[in-house]
Amino acid sequence: MTSSQMRPGEGIWVVGATFGAHYARALQGQGLRAIIGRGGEKGRQLAQSLACDYFSAIDRALTRSRPACAVVAVRSSIVGGEGDDIARRLLQADIPVLQELPVHPQEMVNTLRVAQLRGIPFHVTPFYDQMPSVRRFLRAARRLAVASSLRSVEMRVSVQTLHCALFVLSELLGAPSPAITVTPMASFAKILVSGSWQGVAVDMVLMNRFDAASPDDNSQPLMQIVLLSDDGELMLHSPYGPVIWERRLQPPQSLTASRSDSEDEALLLAYPQQTAPGIEHVYRDMAAAIRASLARFMASDTHDSTRLQRQLAVLQLWQTICTRAGHPRQQSLAAPAPIGRILGITDREDE
Repeated sequence: MTSSQMRPGEGIWVVGATFGAHYARALQGQGLRAIIGRGGEKGRQLAQSLACDYFSAIDRALTRSRPACAVVAVRSSIVGGEGDDIARRLLQADIPVLQELPVHPQEMVNTLRVAQLRGIPFHVTPFYDQMPSVRRFLRAARRLAVASSLRSVEMRVSVQTLHCALFVLSELLGAPSPAITVTPMASFAKILVSGSWQGVAVDMVLMNRFDAASPDDNSQPLMQIVLLSDDGELMLHSPYGPVIWERRLQPPQSLTASRSDSEDEALLLAYPQQTAPGIEHVYRDMAAAIRASLARFMASDTHDSTRLQRQLAVLQLWQTICTRAGHPRQQSLAAPAPIGRILGITDREDE
């Protein structure tokens, strides 16, 4: 983000020093002005390491010069936090706000009313839709929708990232329908959610489990999306993984017939082709997505009603799915064993 993209004000505030630390690190040198926390030592140390101001309360920060915008990365009321109240407090102080999801749809409506009364920008963000692999997938998906007939969507996702995955789908398919069916599957905590999204059939396999002691654990699969068309399948393997196109296999009618252009095309295309991403790769992609989300927010119209209505429809669908799926099943898992290298997937051998 450049200074020319900022609204009048001085830099960016990040509210929240837990998950907000990802935002703060991503925005270091990109306009980060202050971190606002609860007065804890970790937040103070984070601000010191990033060479920005630290405030232990919103009111204390407001005694200083105002920022160009604020990111509220504090849990919202739907998960027992104060994020919604904080967002509205900042808007009442005429500070544009980008709020981290999830947010209850009614709380979003309440916050939007404050934003509209003050004439101040307010958006919500999952930021996953701005990760490099997801942006590449969405670009390819839009081209696929023009070049072929999109028949259905299959998605695998965890309850922790369900709202993010639904927002990604909305970037492609538009506003969803609230009409769904929810069916328990044979595996532990696995649920099938089916419906129609702007006339396209969507089937989601939801892993509805979490560890109460560490809610962000067990969030596998993060997000895997497959678009099925008449000509093949386009897959987003994960938010940080490859985008894969697999052309529908149709053997030639005759082995002696001349080859067609379609037969000369690769059956499988993937980008990136050879990577072994570690956790640092994931953090880099997250940082890029956060910066892209902020840049889009700063450049957007004050109130994009079409986008906001679509976001509300997505949050309403998310709430419906969570209510119908029931409370996530408790499951505590040990840290994953480092067994990838012994599986032989990358071994070179005669087959």
